[in-house]
Order: sequence, then structure tokens, then C-alpha cells
Amino acid sequence: MKSIYLGLLAGFLTTSSAFPQLLKSYRTKSTKDLSLGYLTVILSGVALWIAYGFVISDVPVIVTNSLSFLPLSCTLYLKLRWDVFDRTAANKPGLKDI
Repeated sequence: MKSIYLGLLAGFLTTSSAFPQLLKSYRTKSTKDLSLGYLTVILSGVALWIAYGFVISDVPVIVTNSLSFLPLSCTLYLKLRWDVFDRTAANKPGLKDI
């Protein structure tokens, strides 16, 4: 039972690390310093952790990674919206940073 609490605490710390970046990106309306590759790989990894959690029936892995998926996917959405597909701003030719 103690291992579940340890897993939940570790997952909480990892999950909470995604929120400051999301908030900063939203407040500044900028994600230009974030790598699209990083966001794609980390989000894919989190999705695989969720799948793995279901395979091994591990609640801390499922819960914490599901909670991580939300801010990371929102940050990826902002990156795509503001930096990848926004062709209206100057000096932004389109798909870049891939």
C-alpha cells in the first residue's frame, strides 16, 4: 500500500511540472521557445505510460499520466495554433520547427 502513495506522490510532482509551462505560454501568448518535437515525444510517452498502466493495472501510473496528458496536450495545441499554423503573423512561413 505504501508503494501506491509513493507512486502517487512521484506522479503528482511530475504532473504538476507541466502546469507552469502551460500557464506561462497562455499568459505570454507565446510558445516559440518550446520545441514541437519535445512536446510530441513527451505527449506520446505519456500516452504510452497510460496504456502501460492499464496493461499492468497500476492506478498511480494511470491516474498521474492521465492528469499529465491534459496540460501537455493543451500546450501542444497552443504551439500548433500560435507557432506552426499561424500564417498571419510576420516572419512565419508556415510549418516550421518540426
